Amino acid sequence: MKLVISGQIFKQEKKQDKAEKQPVVLFDTVEELIGALKDVKKDEIICSGGRGFKRTEELGLVKQLADAVGGSVGASRGAVSMGWIDEDVQVGLTGRTVKPDLYFACGISGMNQHLAGMKESSVIVAINRNPKAPIFKAADYGIVGDVYEVIPQLIEKWEK
Repeated sequence: MKLVISGQIFKQEKKQDKAEKQPVVLFDTVEELIGALKDVKKDEIICSGGRGFKRTEELGLVKQLADAVGGSVGASRGAVSMGWIDEDVQVGLTGRTVKPDLYFACGISGMNQHLAGMKESSVIVAINRNPKAPIFKAADYGIVGDVYEVIPQLIEKWEK
């Protein structure tokens, strides 16, 4: 007996990756970044922190940013595995997949595991001291800088 399967063969169109559309826009100052974000829809905002922080207490800066911008808190797997934050807020393959209007990645390197959970965000802002961090390939906007310096400035300028 011969089994015959019929059907159509089609080529699936590859979805254009955000990184292929346009390179990240890097800003030297928080003021420039906030200016670029002024017209961005901000109904849903998530502020996530990663291992760019040194201790659990310092991850509180992400909570302060979330409070200032009216958003919620997320985290990378690295921050969760360090025991710094509850796994309920983990974003990535082993966490949640999110699609907010605005996603702040603070001190997150941008490993594939994390990117899989947030790459569909409308606008991604990366803050990382390493200019070669993979997160900048997925980001729309970014600031190369220390999270301990950039986040307080961002909170101050956002609230004005």
